[in-house]
Amino acid sequence: MLVGRISKGKHAQPLSVHLIKDTSYLDLRKYLEISAKGEACADGPPPALPPDCTTYRVTASFTGRIDSVSKQIHEARLKRSSHSPADWKGFGHMGMFDAQVVVQSVENVVALDEEELRENASKPH
Repeated sequence: MLVGRISKGKHAQPLSVHLIKDTSYLDLRKYLEISAKGEACADGPPPALPPDCTTYRVTASFTGRIDSVSKQIHEARLKRSSHSPADWKGFGHMGMFDAQVVVQSVENVVALDEEELRENASKPH
């Protein structure tokens, strides 16, 4: 577990974050799942008839915490070659990433149908 620093260099454990699965969170998941299915239409024949190829441009506000690797690990990674093997000291797949977002809550979910956005963009103003 990574720790932070507070005044005078003392180590501090990260604040515990628990995801709030309210209606905003469920809305976000719904639009992302629909969009993921809609993206499949671009890869080949539609998976169902009639096809639902809807994709959304989704925005939301997130509250949570950003965890990062130490300054020493970050600086060492800057000096490494892109061909160096993974050091497993970060986040995500094989510890390759220097930071991660730990989400506590989601608010202000707005989903815009991308087809409608394209149609509106092509109309003369």
